[in-house]
Amino acid sequence: MVFDMPFFEKTMPIENDRLQTLIYQAEKGNPISQVKLAAHYWVVEKDGASAIKYATMAANNNDPDGMWILATVYQFSEDVNDSQKAKEWYLKAAEKGNVSALYSVGTFFYDGLFDFEENKDLGIDYLRAAAFNDSFNAMKMLAEIYSERFFDIPKEDRKNSRFRESQDYLDLISFWAKRAMEATSDEEEKEEIKNIIKKLKEAIGK
Repeated sequence: MVFDMPFFEKTMPIENDRLQTLIYQAEKGNPISQVKLAAHYWVVEKDGASAIKYATMAANNNDPDGMWILATVYQFSEDVNDSQKAKEWYLKAAEKGNVSALYSVGTFFYDGLFDFEENKDLGIDYLRAAAFNDSFNAMKMLAEIYSERFFDIPKEDRKNSRFRESQDYLDLISFWAKRAMEATSDEEEKEEIKNIIKKLKEAIGK
């Protein structure tokens, strides 16, 4: 998963009377209505232009959720695609503390995706910020990153020349895996974390 989608997952079709009320409120400057409309037009109507319109209103009202939706639509919409604007709004939303943006930006920097130049350390910083704000996906990714780094250490070095480094990675994997398990009630997500732990235990002989 490239980004968290709390608004999108919860977005349901809106009845016409309610839709007209939201449009009226949005035009009057209500950022909550603007965000709801942006998500509605993006997810339900598949209307990128209208999603951009209302997300822009919310973003200009300094709403971090509006900024994140605006970035997402610019990134993934075929009719209004603009990767530079997407990057700009992802970063602004992350600066405002939007958890989904923090996770997205962390992933983009870590893997060098889209217009983000690869920067592993910066990516981890953003992922940690998202994880400490209860993003399961960020916690899981951190556990996976440190697991990969642990397994990159030759087996014979884990008990000798790189023992301390190996132990540091084990501590970080344990920390983020435990937090991820506590952060979700979804059985499939729990199974994903259990698999990380299982693979690690097999590697260290536990």
